[in-house]
Amino acid sequence: MKGYAGKMLLVDLSNRKVEDMPVDDELAQNFLGGYGVGSKVVYDLVPPNVDPLGPENVVGFTTGALVATGAPCAVRTTVVGKSPITDTWGDASSGGDFAVEVKRAGYDAVFVKGISENPVYLWLHDNKAEIRDATDLWGKETVETEDILRDQLSDRRIEICCIGQSGEKLSRIACPIIDKGNAPGRSGLGAIMGAKKLKAVVARGTVEIPVADADKLRELTREAFKAYGDGGDLRKYGTCGGTANCVSTGDCPTKNWLGGGPVDFPNAKAISDENVVKYRIRNVTCRGCVIACNGIVDVESGPYAIKDAQKPEYETLGAFGAMCLNDNVESIIMCNNICDRYGLDTISAGCAIAYAIECYENSLIDKSDTDGIELTWGNHEAIVAMTWKLAKREGLGDILADGVKRAAEKINGSDEYAVHVQGQELPMHDPKMGQPESWPRILGIVYQADATPGRHTATIDNRGMALRATGLCTFGGGPFGGEKLTDFLKAATGEDFPNERLETIGERIKCMRQAFNLREGFKGFFKLPGRVIGDPPLKTGPLAGITIDADGETLEYYKTIGWDENGKPSRQRLEELGGFEKVIADLY
Repeated sequence: MKGYAGKMLLVDLSNRKVEDMPVDDELAQNFLGGYGVGSKVVYDLVPPNVDPLGPENVVGFTTGALVATGAPCAVRTTVVGKSPITDTWGDASSGGDFAVEVKRAGYDAVFVKGISENPVYLWLHDNKAEIRDATDLWGKETVETEDILRDQLSDRRIEICCIGQSGEKLSRIACPIIDKGNAPGRSGLGAIMGAKKLKAVVARGTVEIPVADADKLRELTREAFKAYGDGGDLRKYGTCGGTANCVSTGDCPTKNWLGGGPVDFPNAKAISDENVVKYRIRNVTCRGCVIACNGIVDVESGPYAIKDAQKPEYETLGAFGAMCLNDNVESIIMCNNICDRYGLDTISAGCAIAYAIECYENSLIDKSDTDGIELTWGNHEAIVAMTWKLAKREGLGDILADGVKRAAEKINGSDEYAVHVQGQELPMHDPKMGQPESWPRILGIVYQADATPGRHTATIDNRGMALRATGLCTFGGGPFGGEKLTDFLKAATGEDFPNERLETIGERIKCMRQAFNLREGFKGFFKLPGRVIGDPPLKTGPLAGITIDADGETLEYYKTIGWDENGKPSRQRLEELGGFEKVIADLY
């Protein structure tokens, strides 16, 4: 099938071996790419109940069916493996140009198992793969690591996915960083790289990915660019443009999920839209995208002066801002930069700080625990200082670095303050908002029923899952509605993928990711904490008095898709979907 490099790479760091694995048509047709192919391969490679930080776990770096074909906005890297934060299936997606270079280096995906004796990085280039020494890179920040590797390899166009010191120190909320600021942030997958002593994966290639109809692909791309127009508010602001509105409507949680939105955080405008982009010195775009939602910012003076930092986006502004009642945008820019340099998920890090503030305010910890930091609501100096400690695993930061669930096991009496699902801190969208059919309310099901819990970018829509497996960015997906995705896939691969087939592929991906968790012994669905569902309900703000029946809605969803109350797909349906022989043997 066209559109693919045609092979994947399997690396065993314990034995320092690299070998190619074919991408046969059945695998490509059934799972497309991304976390589709990733879930199938990892399920086959990883035995049940392994230690996420042990040698038997696998970390995978996957591209997608449309990546490097010329299709616009098809750039997403999806990192996969058993999550160190949830001990279940883990995946995380990121923009940037890394996936394009991996595929042009000749690989549709890279999977790494084992543990190296010494720090190493992988060097992928034109159908070759090498394990190289990274001892000189260990202990370096991500930005410095990228600069050193580009100098060593004498090529400014190489693409790098690397960890910082947080991943090296096995922080369970650590993530790899791409292009100095793009983060496949969730699931704690940076800790897997750290455990394996895998500092980075580096790619550069000139392999041309064959497509079925290059002329048609160019025609469709031109149409898509017209549809994107000038990029609108996404180009003007990125996602930071929605922060104030999300707080005012109750979509964005405040005060560690206890706040009444604008009642407790009235100055959300200070960390939204113009008050963020006024620091921007230039827009940044991923390859093949005209939206350019990302940006680089400078803070010229003051305690948080910094050059060439990534512009913070909505989730980061919500986590370090609204959740902590912090309206100092320059401090959030600094926190975002710390997370980028050390390799931390900004959602989990900001939520961990909010949890720690509530612990401090309720006298479960004091200055003797915080090394003198007065960890109070809205104290931006304290929030930045504790973010440094978290990144470096120093003092209280060492406890927070593994997420709020594990922190609550060490800080007696703090369980109520640790807002998480299966160990994963929740993103900045409240499922109590809106009507049952609206996106925020549907998130109550998504947070509980997706194989990776507590994820706002997850979906229960099968076609949406298939779209993600192509490597397309969600923001660039607008022109791929209706039959357009089918048209793009036809031009790239030569295969017909009508909507019905895409729905089936999405269902297959959903079942494969779920099967991983079932094999781990997981049953039912992940449970949302009381604060998130409104038990007890908030007393103030736009969501006051609201309680949702997330459990009942999730069970109804299971019935709708033909899963039993334990979240188990029927044997008959797995047989009908095809490609589940090993799963059926394991589960039945």
